[in-house]
Amino acid sequence: MKKYLFLIILVTYVLAAGCKRNDNTNTTEAGTSGRIPVIDLTADYPVKTLDIHDIADIEYIQLELNDSSLLSTPILTMTDDYIVTFNKQRDIVIFNRDGSHSHTFNHLGEAPFEYRTISRILVDPDIHDIFVTAHSSDIIQQYDFQGNHIRTIKLPEQYRHGQEFFIKDKKTLLGIDRKFTSNMEERERHGVNHQPFYCIDLATESITELPINMVDPTSDGLSWYVDNNVYGISLWASPLTTIGDTLIVADAMEDNISIFTGDSLKPIIAKRNKVSEKGNPYLTTIDGMNDRYILLHTIEKAIDIKSNSIPDPVQYLYDRQSGEWNRILLTNSDIDNDDIPDYYYGRLSGSNHALPKGYMAQVIMAEQLCNLRDEGRLHGTLEEFSKKIDIEDNPIILLARLKE
Repeated sequence: MKKYLFLIILVTYVLAAGCKRNDNTNTTEAGTSGRIPVIDLTADYPVKTLDIHDIADIEYIQLELNDSSLLSTPILTMTDDYIVTFNKQRDIVIFNRDGSHSHTFNHLGEAPFEYRTISRILVDPDIHDIFVTAHSSDIIQQYDFQGNHIRTIKLPEQYRHGQEFFIKDKKTLLGIDRKFTSNMEERERHGVNHQPFYCIDLATESITELPINMVDPTSDGLSWYVDNNVYGISLWASPLTTIGDTLIVADAMEDNISIFTGDSLKPIIAKRNKVSEKGNPYLTTIDGMNDRYILLHTIEKAIDIKSNSIPDPVQYLYDRQSGEWNRILLTNSDIDNDDIPDYYYGRLSGSNHALPKGYMAQVIMAEQLCNLRDEGRLHGTLEEFSKKIDIEDNPIILLARLKE
């Protein structure tokens, strides 16, 4: 697996909850909510090579390239009608659902209506207002869909660093305090917040802390100081993600994966043996979920700073029809992989992006796709699609919608 070492701002990750378990191998009781699947992270599950076409409907989208829409590797926020992202210049770029460019705006700066940087874009799914947030900022900017400034939400100083935000419902943002979680020096000096969740009321801008206790908030990365700079390695297994309008908490050191229901957490997957034989936690995140399938992305948090190496991820698929877990090797029959893992071309995931329920996305760079085409390694729709692009085009989005 390709390893990346990069300069980062200190960002921490936290997670949640607890659930009642029994000795059943595949499911466990969940109070009045029935039974939920159990994943044993050290179990020897059957290994299956799975073509994504077998469990999902596939669509390829070319993001239009022009002077106002140049992208590198975008993080996508997708509604039924639009695809919203940002680029290195901190332009907010909006595409129509078919990939054609709609419009772009930029409010980077120090003025009261501007943002200093971007870590996440939130899009209201109904009125399409856009919220711009940053981990090291004490403000959240709200714009209408055309980029006109609506208001600035000012946060208390305690929420200035290490925060991340999600749309909880039409009236509320969910904030998470992730300070000091990934940096061991800061963690030992300051400790971590064991009640990291809070709500921001969009009508009054008031903040309410949620009484949700975290046993041992962890992170999907590791950071350290060198000459006052912060360096780090991330495993890209975020402990808090969204699938459609569902907020999912999958902290490594908690006993379950849960979703927000109101201001509390409801378990949807129980975890057994969440620590490896070496004593490292197994990070878990849901890459895809609908009424039938759960696609679980896991990785042992065994980061070797000296060799800049991390383990390969492991994926599991739970099928509610059979009630079984399988360890899977995910492939795409439109590409001859030649034993190169599918995630080499960009991980197929719903957790790295904000997508409608049941969807996953894979960002494939145009240069990669052109190289695969020239090597004769593409087939079917993707081969035909590749004939229309060149290496300088914007990325191509593989959009997968899980079958029911």
